[in-house]
Formats: sequence, structure tokens, C-alpha cells
Amino acid sequence: MVLEARDRVGGRTEGGVLAGHPVELGGTWLGEGHTEMYRLVAELGLETFPTWNDAGTLLLDLGGRRSRMRPHKGATPRLNPIALADLAQGLARFGRLARSVDPAAPWAHPRAALLDGQTFESWIRRTLRTPTGRAYFRVLAEAVHAADATDLSLLHTLFYTASNGDLETLISVDRGAQKDRVVGGSVRVAERLAEDLDVRLGAAVSGLVQDDHGVTVTTRAGAHLRAAHAVVALPPTLAGRLHHSPALPAWRDQLTQRVPAGTVVKCLAAYPTPFWRNRGLNGQAVSDTGPVTVTFDVSPPGAEVGVLLGFVEGGEARRWQRLTAERRRAAVLDRFRHLFGPQAADPVSYVEKDWSAEEFTRGCYGAHFGPGTWTAYGPVLREPVGRIHWAGAEYAVEWSGYMEGAVRSGRTTAEAVLARSASRAPAAVTAP
Repeated sequence: MVLEARDRVGGRTEGGVLAGHPVELGGTWLGEGHTEMYRLVAELGLETFPTWNDAGTLLLDLGGRRSRMRPHKGATPRLNPIALADLAQGLARFGRLARSVDPAAPWAHPRAALLDGQTFESWIRRTLRTPTGRAYFRVLAEAVHAADATDLSLLHTLFYTASNGDLETLISVDRGAQKDRVVGGSVRVAERLAEDLDVRLGAAVSGLVQDDHGVTVTTRAGAHLRAAHAVVALPPTLAGRLHHSPALPAWRDQLTQRVPAGTVVKCLAAYPTPFWRNRGLNGQAVSDTGPVTVTFDVSPPGAEVGVLLGFVEGGEARRWQRLTAERRRAAVLDRFRHLFGPQAADPVSYVEKDWSAEEFTRGCYGAHFGPGTWTAYGPVLREPVGRIHWAGAEYAVEWSGYMEGAVRSGRTTAEAVLARSASRAPAAVTAP
């Protein structure tokens, strides 16, 4: 039995419609190495199509200077030689550090205390010498974690990179983590899965009471459901807000206080055509000027309309989300215009999705670990508490933060529950 807080399934995946075509308001991509998601998509009779990356160039807008680069793995940005050399040495050093971290146990690294005792920003300032090199890594922090470099433990950024293969895979479309999308939207995976499950919509869980024989799950509406085990498929910070009896161990509660969600808003604008393609652009941009710092072409297959996606993340999002709706929209479209030309200022349709404002999410893409968290609490992140188990993208060893990681975590947790279960009583699952 699945107890779903919302009136829909999907959690951090959500479908929407823009200019008459489906769009992803939440989790979007399948990519290189996402074998379980591709297998699941095929099993459910769904299909994928490639993210637009076939022609044109990616825009880099850093330090007030604009350049273009081919959007393929191994491509080199067109920067001045000093900035390019600085960026190259920074990427090489970060890559070596990431390869030295075991994503299954980052706290076991020989220098874990040193790496976890500093922010990613500290490393950037110490390692990069040019404004362009520093700007590039700061934008990476926002794009990958929906947080500022000052928010993140260096060890966490290294864990996350190792969990997702390497930095190039993590940020790339071509042979990268943003390679493909699901026809009809990624939420179709959850919708198809739900067809064969006992899913109770609008059943927000308020608390869990466990004893030697099982778990009683209580909903806000006052329902009480009994199971041998419960799987809490909530981000850690939300899982800690449930009422637990007996109370969660101190180490578990302290952990949930230290892993906040990122801040991200997806802004999508639809146009009669993907006009940027005719200008030799592929719709992808990386900029250190907000509020939009990263963009993608997320037009539907066949390009019946053109759709630009812009991410507002981290500190930029925290400032931008306090504006009025009119000023938020104007600020996003002004950045689209700056990057892609005057046509971008006049879409036929526009929508924004602020995931930090969602009651049952309170932020995306996932949890990030500040300094000291991995070394102090990492060993207990995935440990069950009695008959309560944890699952979700935050608990994944491989492909943390992606749908692929959520699927792998779910299967690992299900295997653990089945191995421990001493009866045929069903497990209750709470989902955001």
C-alpha cells in the first residue's frame, strides 16, 4: 500500500501542458548509465527521445564575456588562454579528488575530515585564480545542487560527482545525464506504475508508531494503517518532521536537521518555433548573471513548438521568489532575450514551478550536505530505525539525485524489507 500525500502520483516528477504540449515541471532526464530507468521505461511500454543537442552551439556567458562551444563531451570552451588554463587545472584537480571518494562511504576517505571541514566555495577560492574559472565552478554548484557553493561541503560535491560517474557525465547532454526524456513526460513512469498498485491519494502521513510486531501509520485525516514494515520515501528533512513514537534516535533526528533541500524554480516559455536553432544555437546556456543561470531546449519531438527551460537556483532563487509574479516573469524573459535574442521576450505561453514552495517537497533537486555532515552522520544515513526504512534519490549510492538513483534506492530498500519481514503483512509506503 502506498500512502501518497498529494492528489497525484509522481512526487518530484510532475507533468504540465504548455502551448498544448506536455512538459516536465519536475524531474526530467534519463542519461548515460541510467540502466534501471531505461529498463523500467521499456517494461512499462513507454518510450524516450533525445534532448535536443544535434546542431548549434552552447552559450557561455561568464564574467561579462560571451563565448560559444560545441555541446559534446570533451569540448573546450572558447576562453582567453589564461582563463582556459585556469579552468583546465581546476577541473583536473576536482576530477582527481572525486575519483578518490567512494560514494558508498565518503566518510571513509583518508582525508574525509579535511574535505568535509570546508565548503566548496573555500576550495574554489583556493584553487581557481581567474574570475572566469571561479564563476564557472560557482555556476556548477547552482546547476548541480540548486545551492550556492558556500552551502556545500567539499566532500559532498565530491561524493555527488563520484555517484554520478564524473563531472562531465553529470553536466552533459551528449553521453551525459541529460541525454534523453520520456515521451509524454517523466511523470508517465509513476502513473504507469501506480496502475498496478494500491495507491491512496491525498493520504498525507502525520506519524508512525512502531512496536516489536509492526508499524502503525497515521494519516492527517485520522486513518490508522498497520504493516510489518514501513518505507518512508520522503527527503530526509521532511521525514524528520513526521511524529515518531518512540522518538527517532538522536543521531537520526540530528541528521535530518542538517540536510536541507536545494532551492530551484523551473521556468518554461513556449514559442511558435525553436527560433534559436536557426541562429546556430542549441538552446543551452550557462551564465553567471541571474536570475537564470542554466537553460535547455526542451521542445517536444518534431519541434511543433519551441520551448526554452530556464533554471533559477540557489541564492538567485531565494531572492527571485520574493518578487511579484509579474517581476519574476519579466526577469526570466529578460535573461532569455539577452541570451537568445529579442524573440525570446515574447512567448506564447509561460509557466514557472517553484519546488521550494511545494508543501510536500519544500525544495529540489535533493538534499545537500553542509560541512561536517557526511563525517558525523553519513554512516547512519541509510540505516533503518527499527521497522522503518528509508528510500529515495537522497539515499542512493549510484546516481544520487536522479530518478535513476531513486529507482535503485527503492529496489535496494525493498530487498532489505523482504529479507527482514517475518510475516506476510504488506509494507506501507509514505510518499511525498
